Amino acid sequence: MARRVLLVSYEMGLGYNRGIYHFSKSLIRAIKKQHKLGLLTQAYKLESSEILASLHEPSYHFRKKNKQLILWGYYLKHFLHLQKKFEFIQNSHSSIVDNYTDAIDFFVNKPAFYYYNNLHMQLPGLSLQNLENEYLSAEDIILTTSPVSIKSRKHQVIQTLHDVFPLLNTDKYYQRTFHRKIHGLAIADKIMAVSNYAKESFLTYYPNLENKIEVVYQAIAIDSELIEQSKDTLLNKMVLNKYNLKSKEYMFFVGAIEYRKNIHNLVQAYKIATQGNSELKLVIAGRSDDPKYLNKFDLLRYTLAGNTENIQFIGEISNLEKVCLIKNSRAFLFPSLLEGFGIPVVEAQTLGTPVLTSNNSALTEVAADSAFLVENPEDLEELANSIQQLWNDDELCRDLSRKGLENIKRFAFDTFSDNVNRIIDSV
Repeated sequence: MARRVLLVSYEMGLGYNRGIYHFSKSLIRAIKKQHKLGLLTQAYKLESSEILASLHEPSYHFRKKNKQLILWGYYLKHFLHLQKKFEFIQNSHSSIVDNYTDAIDFFVNKPAFYYYNNLHMQLPGLSLQNLENEYLSAEDIILTTSPVSIKSRKHQVIQTLHDVFPLLNTDKYYQRTFHRKIHGLAIADKIMAVSNYAKESFLTYYPNLENKIEVVYQAIAIDSELIEQSKDTLLNKMVLNKYNLKSKEYMFFVGAIEYRKNIHNLVQAYKIATQGNSELKLVIAGRSDDPKYLNKFDLLRYTLAGNTENIQFIGEISNLEKVCLIKNSRAFLFPSLLEGFGIPVVEAQTLGTPVLTSNNSALTEVAADSAFLVENPEDLEELANSIQQLWNDDELCRDLSRKGLENIKRFAFDTFSDNVNRIIDSV
């Protein structure tokens, strides 16, 4: 039975190459196979450009404490809009065009909705937002792409869980905000976890919610169109020339430049493994917006400033460039310290690239025996030796490539879609 599903998502406004953003896009495709799809927005005006622009306004995290008062003032400025009722907007597909929004059938708009959630995580006196509205029936579904502080007695609610990392963070702010989100998880009709690791980690803290939680592996994040485009010889040559690279003569990392990704140990281990050989490059792509992390490690800071012999930082790149650079690399290096799933591993294997990753968290589960698993990614000697093996052993690389292509069958989109819609149908 076709139902209407209202998507509640911070991530569709954040974009870039974040894992949850890719998950959200896959979720949209999966839901559209069987149901009508809506998106909850927070615009103050109902012009089509304003609807989606509202999702790109300030993130729900206070990144710097010295900016906290400024951001609070920004949220409070719009506080009076919170009482405005829900409004329904049909997507005409004429004035709203994007790589995902043309799949949206309708918008349910409530001004300052996401602002209120930010305030709820800061002010203990605020209650969870009630999403009961006249535009959705009791048969319709509200589905979040990550935990959100919401409730509804009228509509069925499914929340998505990616990890519990904020509970492991020593920063009390991150712990407090995640606990507020857990209120929404606890009263949801179903919780959809992206891995068994995420599920079991969550149940360590909240064992009483076991009957609500199910695992749905994420789908392969790379669009089939991008894979087809990456087969173009001229295009690959253009991308490689742009960054002064040669196919199979560099190793590659792409992701957020943050402590959890373990890039500080990766660059040190790579220097040890290659002895600074300029012909054996490591290319690092991603956004670096955490100055505390960058300033903590001298070699990492110098690397990102372009001051090392064979480690090249290229910053943010397009999805097409990412696919081409992964595909042409000798190996994809992802020795992360902690992951709720590990989409980059699956992306690289989809393109036939050998993968080195950590034998920890969900990475063990996702990679299984199809990747070169590092037991301790903080051990520079082990990491350096592993990188050397990948440079020296062609047969090892071919074997990892073959195993990776076999492994990705577990993350087929059709399997993901069937599981998502099964959960929708079960509530």
